[in-house]
Amino acid sequence: MGKIVARTFEHRDERAMNGVIQKSFKNPAANAYPLPPSRFVVVAELGGKVVGHTSIRPMLFHVGGSIVRAGVLHMVGTDPAYQHKGIGHAMMDKAVETMRSERLVLSFLETPVPGFYASKGWEVVRERADVSIPRAAVDARVAKAPVHVELRDGSLDRLASYVAFRERMASKCWFFVHANEEYMKPLVEKACQGGLVDFFHEIWRGGKLAGYVLGTRDATVKEAKPLRIAVQELALDEYDPALVANVFKELLAFDDEFGAVSAGFYVVPGLAAAMEELGGTEVKVGGNVDMVRINTVKEFLGHARDQLDGGLVAFLNREKLDGGTDVTLDVGGERVLLSCTSGHLVIKDAERSKGDGCAVLPLSRNDFARVVTGQAAPSTIVKEGKARCDQPAVLGQLDAMFPTQPVVINYTSTFFLAHLEEMGINPFPWA
Repeated sequence: MGKIVARTFEHRDERAMNGVIQKSFKNPAANAYPLPPSRFVVVAELGGKVVGHTSIRPMLFHVGGSIVRAGVLHMVGTDPAYQHKGIGHAMMDKAVETMRSERLVLSFLETPVPGFYASKGWEVVRERADVSIPRAAVDARVAKAPVHVELRDGSLDRLASYVAFRERMASKCWFFVHANEEYMKPLVEKACQGGLVDFFHEIWRGGKLAGYVLGTRDATVKEAKPLRIAVQELALDEYDPALVANVFKELLAFDDEFGAVSAGFYVVPGLAAAMEELGGTEVKVGGNVDMVRINTVKEFLGHARDQLDGGLVAFLNREKLDGGTDVTLDVGGERVLLSCTSGHLVIKDAERSKGDGCAVLPLSRNDFARVVTGQAAPSTIVKEGKARCDQPAVLGQLDAMFPTQPVVINYTSTFFLAHLEEMGINPFPWA
């Protein structure tokens, strides 16, 4: 039948590409728009016919305190008549090659079928869950600890203030999309058009702007379920449970028929903890799962260096040591030296040989993703038999450098165009 060719998009592919998407997603309305620049769009040909498609949405993400270039895979599809012929593998290989050449350190995707992507180095981060709080629990906390807050309609004139709140919130999270005014503007604009479903409110406390909340209100009654307020983002400098409860109280005041406030799988750790303290219950969403791939190990570790160094220093202080042990991480052949003997972390290229006696921890790309997202400590990977460390005594140091932690994956591909110029990418190279 011919050779599979995975290549970048050409404008003559447009009709055939959307045909593939409509067939693979069984939806005549499905399409690839808005398209990123052509070099971020991958099509697969077999015998000269376009039979597969995906695109990469370049974005900027927070990883701890750093902002990192990343790519979100969008609309991965293969013509059903040509499945199980290696087309998906060829597209994923081309997509990874493109992301590495474009210095997109991380890649994300959401899928209901994670097995295939796991074979290409993506790892499931966590199951999706909603947290929901009934009106009665909100009322009880407000009665116990009233806080005077006022919700005011958002304004496009204060976009810079909203971005500042969100960035302070996002800087404390791993894998939370970076915001700018071009990102925020569509969110505020849509909510300010006077509809009853979408809302964007400023939060005022003591005469000062304290944050914002955006989300949606249920428009139809679901059998045996109360109408609910769904919070998409609640940006505050501090997630005090009493403050959160009073904000929720104001949201519920929209109508007595609303019986609960919920927030989705994108909830930041501080808000999640506050909602749990208020009596919130977590419900697994099911459906798609979020996956992450670390495309360039050294560059990723460089972005995370301050957090890793903090863990190293805490370990050395606890163990009363002047310096740590150098360790080479071997992630699927990418070897990076974590130099720790000075008492602080220096990240270097590692030699291919092991002749210097340095401790080596080999990890698959999937297990490396588990480690950096806090799902499994390095020692856990070793105990599972998935890795062997030739100097087991260093595992305590590595566990301190890669602690378990809450991870939030938050992105909306609709707004990826807001980041392209900021990343030095011309969104319309043909114009």
